[in-house]
Amino acid sequence: MSKSKFFIFIIIVALGFNFIGCDNEPIDPAISLENPETEACASPALLAVSDFIGGNKVNVSWDGDGETWQIQYGIKNFAIGSGTAVTATTNPTSITGLDSTKEYDFYIRTVCSATEFSEWVGPVAVGNVIINTCDIPSNVTAIRGATNNTVVNVTWASTASSNWEVQYGAAGFALGAGTIVPSATPTKQITGLLAANGYDFYVRTVCSATSSSTWAGPVHVDPVGTTNPGTIDTTPALMTANIDGVQYNVLRPFFYQVLGNDINVENDGADPGVPRFIKLQGTDNTTTVNTNNSREINLYIPDTMWTPGTYPLHWETGFEDPLCWVRFVVFSVPDIDARITDGSLTVTEFNRTTKRIKGTFEFTYEKINDDGDVIGTARVTNGTFNYGLDDPYFD
Repeated sequence: MSKSKFFIFIIIVALGFNFIGCDNEPIDPAISLENPETEACASPALLAVSDFIGGNKVNVSWDGDGETWQIQYGIKNFAIGSGTAVTATTNPTSITGLDSTKEYDFYIRTVCSATEFSEWVGPVAVGNVIINTCDIPSNVTAIRGATNNTVVNVTWASTASSNWEVQYGAAGFALGAGTIVPSATPTKQITGLLAANGYDFYVRTVCSATSSSTWAGPVHVDPVGTTNPGTIDTTPALMTANIDGVQYNVLRPFFYQVLGNDINVENDGADPGVPRFIKLQGTDNTTTVNTNNSREINLYIPDTMWTPGTYPLHWETGFEDPLCWVRFVVFSVPDIDARITDGSLTVTEFNRTTKRIKGTFEFTYEKINDDGDVIGTARVTNGTFNYGLDDPYFD
């Protein structure tokens, strides 16, 4: 692109930082909740998934008030946040593109507003139904012991039973693969943990030997680190990557020294249920308009993936689908664009308390010239990012 066009683009981007919304962060400074305001949003009930239709389709139905829901599905025992997410406005809703030779799990939650969701209900396998006759626990918290950081105290609110189960495991574990312990009170102390490891916790109500609620959670507890609980981490934004065999150890947002913004939340003005995206930008040219021979990586992470996990990385899919995507440009004379053919992104930390997102990424790309011709392929490897959640969305 020409220098003049690029300069106009930068001005528009700079102005765009002023049009951002607000969200709420968890009230407990020692935890990070996937959805901090779930108690006011009712979960669906009677989630049912039909048998396969034509070998590649199922119908999903449920009972519940509302106008918009999110359905997430994936291979059996997948971790919530790593599945395929679909926004539904009709009940029932058809899910296509499946493979009848594989086993799938389905979850659903109510979308009450752009920032308010119910608890996830599920998992439900193909050809099954889940009936929510048990009260789902709410206000789940998990806090490391004040004097012993190998202990975590889990608490929750529930009035419909005197029996519960807590399931826990390493951050990002799949439900069913964790350790399950019973509790006769709405609090449970988990011992024997490692201070250097992060953990996820779920709680469900046990109404009888054959009837339990769906799991409430996950609630995440971070590893014990150098950042004190409740303290915002103000480390400058930093991205690193090996691009086509050349290592770049300092990549930051364009105009970072002027604007000082680590991230931008994109698509914040969209309708409820439509994903919001964190944009992470890293370039080796952060101060000037002269972009010749510079590299720029733009990572877009949807709100369904604002939790530790590994996710496929796509090429410029836009803001309608909850997919993790990247735009990568090599500015030169002439410019070289890039088309991503495969890749992955891993969120290793998403902490609303310290306001930090960290992770890794890698991808393969085709080099595209101004005529749209493929002139070669290359790899981006050893990608890392460590950015502050400084957009007003997280205030």
